[in-house]
Amino acid sequence: MTCLPIKVYAGHVAWLRDHGSVDFVFTPAIRNIVKDAFHCAKFQALPDIIKATVPNCPPLLDIEIDLERRKVSETDAFHQLGHRFSWNPIKIRRAWARAREVERNYLASLVDEKLTYPEALARLYEPEKKTASPALASTADLTIAVVGHPYCLYDDYINHQLISRLRGLGARVFTGEMVPPDEAQAGIMKTTGQRRWFYDNVMTGAVGYYLDRPEVAGIISVLAFACGPDSVMVETLARRAHARGRSLMSLVLDEHGSAAGMITRLEAFVDMLGRQRQMRCADSAAAPSSPPPTVTAPAFLRQINKPVIGFPRMGTVVVAVKSVFKGIGAQLELGPALSSRTVSLGARNSPEFICTPYKIYFGQHDRNVGSRGQHPAVCGRPRLVPQQRLHSTSRRRVA
Repeated sequence: MTCLPIKVYAGHVAWLRDHGSVDFVFTPAIRNIVKDAFHCAKFQALPDIIKATVPNCPPLLDIEIDLERRKVSETDAFHQLGHRFSWNPIKIRRAWARAREVERNYLASLVDEKLTYPEALARLYEPEKKTASPALASTADLTIAVVGHPYCLYDDYINHQLISRLRGLGARVFTGEMVPPDEAQAGIMKTTGQRRWFYDNVMTGAVGYYLDRPEVAGIISVLAFACGPDSVMVETLARRAHARGRSLMSLVLDEHGSAAGMITRLEAFVDMLGRQRQMRCADSAAAPSSPPPTVTAPAFLRQINKPVIGFPRMGTVVVAVKSVFKGIGAQLELGPALSSRTVSLGARNSPEFICTPYKIYFGQHDRNVGSRGQHPAVCGRPRLVPQQRLHSTSRRRVA
């Protein structure tokens, strides 16, 4: 099973094979273009996936961009691509310089004029059809931010005309690419604390930015079905929005979704935001002199480094668990690494007939408690009733 974007890409390649008069299909393998920020594993292996899944695959221009491992930058990759069409290095450098200049102007127009990708491209290639930005020209009272990958936001077939439908419901729409790069970087620090994917600017960075904008009534996060990175990011973003008392809805796109279901959810979300605005206006009119209510984070986020959440250091699952708890602002105490002392401690304080994993778990649990001289909150307690009773009995023996 693969994600929706790969299925769509493979479908486009198959169409070009059957109906397009093309000599090559541009299929780059992008690992990373920013230090310590990577692309999805499927897109890193995109040329190989397409060759393996599309019968009679047309020739691919499969350049690779890998800044860290192979030391191949965007410039190096383009020069390698250029040599397949021309051996004149001056011509290749001029083409690359011109492309970078156009890209800079294009990205600047997204931010300065609040344009979506299709609107900016239309201005770039059809300047005679230049019109005012819908986001700036709109007189709507309700503003909604929509974040997600461009292939999710602007493919009207798979997203059922999401942007157009929101505007039709009377909302002004802002998107992730409209956020200035420096503000997006600051937004990442407010949400996940670290840039892990090079497209984080239009995802976590944009959400962090829009959470601080009072004119934005709500946020819609759009993700593709079976997308691993997005599923983790959106869960963290939802927790951040909840802690701030802001409205965030996630929409999952797949090939089986219907327009009716999408429209229903959009209408309900817009209606909810409208009612929230009316309630705030009514409260303000009733008590104009009273200060606005303060939105506070949940108790466990308000306490600095309290409670400390302990987790047994068993296997590699702690890597993902540590990232999740760090993302929601909690401190995770993994305790010492697994050792003979840990196993002995667990065996001594556990029932004789219990399995080895439980002994390791209980040994880690006890060392987590003992290493801090207090009883932190412990995550990972067995959920089965017999194991809970064994856990409680063993804890009393230690106490």
